[in-house]
Amino acid sequence: MIPRETYGALNSDLTPEQTAAVLEGIRDAGLISFLQRKPLGTLEFVEKLNTGDFLLDLWLSGFTVFPDDLDYPYMAVGKVTRVPADARALTLENAGKLEVFSLPESPERYMKGVFVHELGHHVLFEGGPQLEPQVRGWFARGRPITGYAATVWDEYFCESLAAYTYAPEVLRAYDAVGYRMIETVLGGLS
Repeated sequence: MIPRETYGALNSDLTPEQTAAVLEGIRDAGLISFLQRKPLGTLEFVEKLNTGDFLLDLWLSGFTVFPDDLDYPYMAVGKVTRVPADARALTLENAGKLEVFSLPESPERYMKGVFVHELGHHVLFEGGPQLEPQVRGWFARGRPITGYAATVWDEYFCESLAAYTYAPEVLRAYDAVGYRMIETVLGGLS
């Protein structure tokens, strides 16, 4: 069971068992003690995401609001009843070719992968101002594990965190810079 003090309000459209399974992403990513010190605020696992932008809501699997938003810290992951047909497990053969990191084995595992990615944003926001220039530097030298990781420095970090959590050997072999980045950041959180 994930300690309740790692998050504030919880709104879930999942069953209690599914909710617990997705929340295990906190343990999988090694973030329990960090989140006990810097807890998530409102956390939602909901049928429909509501960013205020209809088209964006159709595209997103999850989102985290930025610290300058009045709702911060708020995170939402969309409920998945069927894994998207294009979801693929990360392997060394498809590293760098997938659009996004995913865990395609079940809807709960898929959501857990999205959740760990979103936890990466919280780590960046709460880990201190020194993280941004460091992660930008790693991004400039790294080899992004997915297409989404190649778009911008914070998505590079979040996709790398998900890969480090669930496919560390692939991340280490494909993007040693990203692997060291996650080890360095997680090591500095304690």
